[in-house]
Amino acid sequence: MNPFEVLGVSPNATKEEIENAFRRLARKYHPDLNKSPEARRKFEEIVQAYNMLKNRDLGLSGDTLEVNVNPDKLFNMVSEVLKQIGVKTGKYKIKYKCVICGKTWEEYSPVEINEIVEDICQDCLTKSIYTF
Repeated sequence: MNPFEVLGVSPNATKEEIENAFRRLARKYHPDLNKSPEARRKFEEIVQAYNMLKNRDLGLSGDTLEVNVNPDKLFNMVSEVLKQIGVKTGKYKIKYKCVICGKTWEEYSPVEINEIVEDICQDCLTKSIYTF
């Protein structure tokens, strides 16, 4: 899923353009307002696309937030939380594909996912035309 296509905005859209597109589409497809059989699925896709764009920069202001996290420590913390709620965990290799440029990569996860996960790669996140 390309979040820009879902919201109908260009990759260099402003924060306001993205928010306006999200609000317009969310009103149009909200399951409480649109009773078509496809509305719920479309609404969820719109929310997911908006969250992908919103969360990539954690603030939508153009300022970047740097967080230094030990990946092994974070992995272990997530695994422990999942175990406490009864989820079987391990160290699984997950395949990713960038929805913008098509680049593929692998990362480890505490839960097994048997399909390719669509996400935005770090290169596309750092390119200035994709920042707010």
